[in-house]
Amino acid sequence: MPYLDTFLKALKTRPLEWSIENLISGLKRRQIRTTMSCVIATAELLIVVIARSKMRSAEELLIEIQEVGQRLIEAKEMVVGNIVRRFLRMIRDEADEDRNDDVRDSNFAASYAVTKGTPLQNSLFDLFSASNPPQPTDTGRSSPQDQSNINADAEALQAEAVDAGQEILDEVKQSESNIAGYAPEHILPNETILTHCHNRIVQRFLLKAAEKSKFSVIVIESHPNELNGSDDVDAAAFLKSLADAGLTVISTTDGGSWAMMPKVDRVVLAARAVGSNGGCLVSVGGPSVAGVAKFHGKPVIVLCGVHMISSADQIELESMIEHGSPESIVGNTGGLPPNHDVETILQQYLPPHRINLYITNLGGYAPSYLYRLVSDQYSSKDSNPRL
Repeated sequence: MPYLDTFLKALKTRPLEWSIENLISGLKRRQIRTTMSCVIATAELLIVVIARSKMRSAEELLIEIQEVGQRLIEAKEMVVGNIVRRFLRMIRDEADEDRNDDVRDSNFAASYAVTKGTPLQNSLFDLFSASNPPQPTDTGRSSPQDQSNINADAEALQAEAVDAGQEILDEVKQSESNIAGYAPEHILPNETILTHCHNRIVQRFLLKAAEKSKFSVIVIESHPNELNGSDDVDAAAFLKSLADAGLTVISTTDGGSWAMMPKVDRVVLAARAVGSNGGCLVSVGGPSVAGVAKFHGKPVIVLCGVHMISSADQIELESMIEHGSPESIVGNTGGLPPNHDVETILQQYLPPHRINLYITNLGGYAPSYLYRLVSDQYSSKDSNPRL
């Protein structure tokens, strides 16, 4: 990830506006391609935005994050919008927690004053005869003490938001290892697992399961676009790593899924983006494999981090489908008839009725339960796609 390393190094010293424009350019030009790289770059940038903010209230900080988030989302990378909404939810939670602490402190001070200071009035006569304390006059301007309190509260919220943002970043970085940790629970000895393309998280998932048991893996390739996915690894390296782990590996084209499926125990796929309805985007050809699995009654497991789940519906997910170069299919010989277009898609929509289980870094969930994860991760105030 050379571009990501360069960006993170420059983020510490460069002006904030330069870093924002640099990230937007890298996303649009697909110089930052993998999902994990996009998430790390976005989270690191938002942490710097919070740390350098001159805000005096939570509302000002929310507006600042929203403005930066709107610019990043224009790069058409759904996971970027997910991280922005996570940060907005985090800031709201930190601000609400601070307000609750202030309310508890004021209630405690009031109760202490009643029990230790001003006596209770036992009758209406006592209430009216009690001397009224002098009321402060409102000059319309905050006193130096009030200004100091506002600055202290803003600094405390800023520090808490930076720490909470770092926790989100750490959670994302550990998500793939946490997902792989569930592999021994779902892959048993001597089973036959079928997977599609050569995704990195699937590789880690299978290798983690290989530490506890030995099984067979059938890899369905999808020529010629199986290496164009942002999260795919080299096919030879993928197959070699599984074989070196002691697994029996069979590689075949996507046309062989019908012949192989009766021998398969379960199918493992990797999601590119996930919607709250339970559907997701997978590598092109993945929905066909899942359809064959459903026809033969084989369970389909989809791997994804919680940061990849959004409130998007099927229409919005399909609008995020990335197109690749047709050169890998037709070449550059110019042999096509005139007025013909070749559409080369890299992802396809997988409907929820073809998925049995999602395995996330927080555990396994049915497709129908994903809306609960969305409500836990994001605020309803940030449901607008453009924030």
